[in-house]
Amino acid sequence: MAIQETKMEVISQKKKLYSLWGGEECDWAYLPSVGNSGGILSIWRKSIASFNFSFVGEGYVGLCLDWGGVKAYIFVINVYSKSDLPANKRLWYRLLELRRSLGEGVWCILGDFNMVGGSDERKGVNG
Repeated sequence: MAIQETKMEVISQKKKLYSLWGGEECDWAYLPSVGNSGGILSIWRKSIASFNFSFVGEGYVGLCLDWGGVKAYIFVINVYSKSDLPANKRLWYRLLELRRSLGEGVWCILGDFNMVGGSDERKGVNG
């Protein structure tokens, strides 16, 4: 499960996470919010995916998992990107660096990228 904008500086209440997941068979990694802005939470079922390590940076939480019978690492990157172009460029550059440095495996990048195709998309539904 990948959640963006948790607005939580600290995620320490296991009971709340277990309730969100629907049981205690989970683990998680997160990037805290800054005040009431941002926050990223990734949750996975422990019986299906074995945790190797996590990595966090500006706008993402990454996991390296062993997933069932797959004979390769699974990298799951949960993204919450800012709405400005320089921050997005830094984010993608960093993800490309990680891809090169972490080596082989299956990659899944998901989340809220806050990207627009053109300026008309910024105006809203009613123009």
